[in-house]
Amino acid sequence: MKPSVLAAAALSLALASSPRAEVSVNRQAAEPGEPSPAARVCELRFREHTPVVSSCDQRCYLEAWDGPVLMAVNTCTHPIWASYVFGADDGRTWRTPCYELSPGSEGVAIPEATLGPWSDRRVVIAQEPGTPGYKYPAPMADCPSAREVQPSTSGQ
Repeated sequence: MKPSVLAAAALSLALASSPRAEVSVNRQAAEPGEPSPAARVCELRFREHTPVVSSCDQRCYLEAWDGPVLMAVNTCTHPIWASYVFGADDGRTWRTPCYELSPGSEGVAIPEATLGPWSDRRVVIAQEPGTPGYKYPAPMADCPSAREVQPSTSGQ
């Protein structure tokens, strides 16, 4: 593993342990957006800071934690959309709308206060046909219009 990757991981872990109330982030927040109906998705599963399962063929999506705030970056030359499915402190599982991550841009903050660095979570990444890593057949993108509770936990 590269030393820069190890340093970034150590920094993320150190920042993630900071209390939420003492951290402010002066970064641009990601904007919700919708891929076309032809877009296909892949999924990254995280446990704490570590990806544990990936169905993605490429590595466009990167993330880091700025204190308690998730920062996402698209390293590819085409747009991608990310939606987050995570367990919150209220015992329910939530899903965010899709956030458009522009290619080659600086990291953007994911505007979800209850998404924590130590939660088990999934990142559902959508991309358009003709882009590197596009998988067909694969599930179609399905973006909620707003943050929504997942059906399996809506009765809690």
